Amino acid sequence: MRLAKLQFLETMIKEFFRKIGMFIGCYPWWVLLGALITFLACISGFQHIEIETDIYTLFSIKDASAQKEKPMIEKTFPNNPRDHFEVGRFTSLEGANRVIITLNDNQTVLREDVLREVVLFDQMVRNITFHLSIPGKENQTMTYNDICSKDTKGRCFRNRILELFPKIQNGRFPKVSYPLTVNKGDEEVVPYFNTLGGVHVDSSGEVIVAEAICLTYFTNPNFDTKEYPWEKGVLNIVLNQNFSHINISFLSFNLLGDEMYKTAFGIMPYAFYTSALMVIICFIGCSFGDCTTTKSWIGIVGITASFYGGLAGFGLCQHLRIPFVPPSLSILFVIVGVGMDDAFVILAAWRRTCPSQSVPERLSRTLEQSGLAITISSLTNCLCFLIGATSPFSFAYCFCMYAAFGIALDYIFTVSIVGAALTIMGRIETSGRNAIFCLPIMNSSESELLIYLNI
Repeated sequence: MRLAKLQFLETMIKEFFRKIGMFIGCYPWWVLLGALITFLACISGFQHIEIETDIYTLFSIKDASAQKEKPMIEKTFPNNPRDHFEVGRFTSLEGANRVIITLNDNQTVLREDVLREVVLFDQMVRNITFHLSIPGKENQTMTYNDICSKDTKGRCFRNRILELFPKIQNGRFPKVSYPLTVNKGDEEVVPYFNTLGGVHVDSSGEVIVAEAICLTYFTNPNFDTKEYPWEKGVLNIVLNQNFSHINISFLSFNLLGDEMYKTAFGIMPYAFYTSALMVIICFIGCSFGDCTTTKSWIGIVGITASFYGGLAGFGLCQHLRIPFVPPSLSILFVIVGVGMDDAFVILAAWRRTCPSQSVPERLSRTLEQSGLAITISSLTNCLCFLIGATSPFSFAYCFCMYAAFGIALDYIFTVSIVGAALTIMGRIETSGRNAIFCLPIMNSSESELLIYLNI
């Protein structure tokens, strides 16, 4: 009974594709026009594209208890970065910037020559000048002290390790207790557990060797314009560092989204070379048969249809207000690969048809034989990504939804555009023209004879 139901379903799908093939074979230009209109309608969604690069939004679980409790904590223990900033009340990494300093010689960082370079670096990053696109401050030259999070005394966050440099006398480094040091003068407790790394202490708790220094800089989120000029200035200093003793690593949580954006779109220069290679391979792979029966252009048409299908799927997601995450751009290569596989299946089915039949009959037979296979493959791919879209992480949801819609539109565009292209090339084949250059190479009687002899 189940087998009979499956056979009935298979017969119904094949009959559907037979009718689709007959329609495309009779009206290929109208089908191409319909595909073009559909493509333009879908990509119109890019006019209100929403690119999401916020790390907290993308990689935090939807409706997690931490997300619900965060507003309550911020309300109960407010932390005003303008004039009342406290690290202990810090609930978000937004505005946090960390610099890790290590040495070339793997010795202790608690040396005068090392700390001199650390102080120099600190002065360089504090003296970076920039402008912010904030109403009323466009022409104002600003530095780190203007945008930092300040305490009740109007001071930026203090890296206490830098305060040891003036205390060095005759090359002798002052004693440092770990993890806390109590100043003898004012009995102030100075923490070093968040500043020194790779620490080795003696029996009395004094630091013998410290392998790294951590400097922390907090910027005021109220100055967030998504441009981050100060952070980019620090990154430029780190990338072009020229210090004798120290190596510098920089982590800015504000720039994580920007780096994700640049990494995703940084692959575009390589896309040209890979696309050119793919076109050559597909063109050669479809070049079988003589000069009239070869279907070399189907490879390029298949790539184009898949690419348009992927873009149409992306545009449709924009219409549905699904945020775009930059890594989703890599899905286009997957979509093109899936579409090319479907195009090769369709072309293989075309080659098994009888050349003596009319072009619409050949195409209906082609889609009747190949439609079920490409439908199952595309359907399973879509279902896999739709299942992935149920992930509680926003990044996985957006990525999988773009992949699912891209593959769905790729399936539609491949069947319609490749089918229409096969119809047009089938007519060229019937007319005895060169399949690549569309130039006549024989008269009609010779063409009919070759078709009859199946040559």
